[in-house]
Amino acid sequence: MRWVLRIAIFVVLLGVGAAIVVGLSHFSPTEIAQPPEALRPPPEQAPHVAPPAPGSQWRYTQTGGEMACTRADADVPIGPKAQSVVLLCVRRSGVASIAFADHTGRFDCGDCQLRASFDGAPRSLAGSTASDDGSAYTIFLNDGAGFAADLKRASKLSVTFPVKGTGDQTASFDVEALHWS
Repeated sequence: MRWVLRIAIFVVLLGVGAAIVVGLSHFSPTEIAQPPEALRPPPEQAPHVAPPAPGSQWRYTQTGGEMACTRADADVPIGPKAQSVVLLCVRRSGVASIAFADHTGRFDCGDCQLRASFDGAPRSLAGSTASDDGSAYTIFLNDGAGFAADLKRASKLSVTFPVKGTGDQTASFDVEALHWS
């Protein structure tokens, strides 16, 4: 009679174990719970930037007014073992800026004078990071319209700017063939 009791207990335990396995199989450990649609942030829409025209490094966009951007010939140091692409952007409206693509980089410039060279001719540029939140990864040039006019006549631009943690850094840009369509 003991063997019948043992078989019955075995069958009951087997049934309980199977029920647990089936119940747990409905919960995947790799499944990621998604917040309700109403709580999800909207996806960021990157502006379309057409590839540069042949013979030019400028990329143009229509977002928020026509803008042209180019990147430095080489990355610059922004901290210990870190480098960033430097972007030069001008808007048709006259706003001009120099920005780090890696937003961990910070300019050491509240209001500052940058050393620039247009095709080897030195010039001083007044600029400001003008950020209330301390982001300081963009320097806005005070005379954007004059800067854009100088760019149209130049083929090479070098700009030296202060970077927090690494001191003065220089970025060189191929600025030939800037034109508005």
